[in-house]
Amino acid sequence: MDMSKNKGSMAMMMKHDNALPTDLKMAKNPKFKVNSMVKIKANHMPGMKGAMAKVTGAYDTNLYEINYKPTNGGKEVKNHKYVVKSELTADNNKGLKKGSKVTVKADHMDGMKGAKGKVVKCISGPAYAVTFTPTTGGQEYVNHLWLSQKELEKA
Repeated sequence: MDMSKNKGSMAMMMKHDNALPTDLKMAKNPKFKVNSMVKIKANHMPGMKGAMAKVTGAYDTNLYEINYKPTNGGKEVKNHKYVVKSELTADNNKGLKKGSKVTVKADHMDGMKGAKGKVVKCISGPAYAVTFTPTTGGQEYVNHLWLSQKELEKA
């Protein structure tokens, strides 16, 4: 599934309540501090862009944009934003970079965990988790994983 063309079904697949990771180091000096309010500039799914959000986590780790084939038989997901290093295993055990083939350990969406994929872009951290209600209404996303610093602005 190409997220830019199927955002409606993407929102249905996204998990609404994520646990914050315990294996990542909190960012020492993030631009947006935990518990601060931000406005989301990203458009990963319907109702995200322009939503007000509370920062629930800021971590010193890079973000990876990936393509992957869901384990539930769906179409390939292209340019999924984002997963972090601890949510991927490099199939060649040589680290993660653009073009690396990976196995996905993240479980942000149906069919993601265990999927085979490829890194298409690497973004320097920090990685942010946020809680927000979509501008289109509907259920709140608690600890939505992940947004980059460039995708947020001060509220």
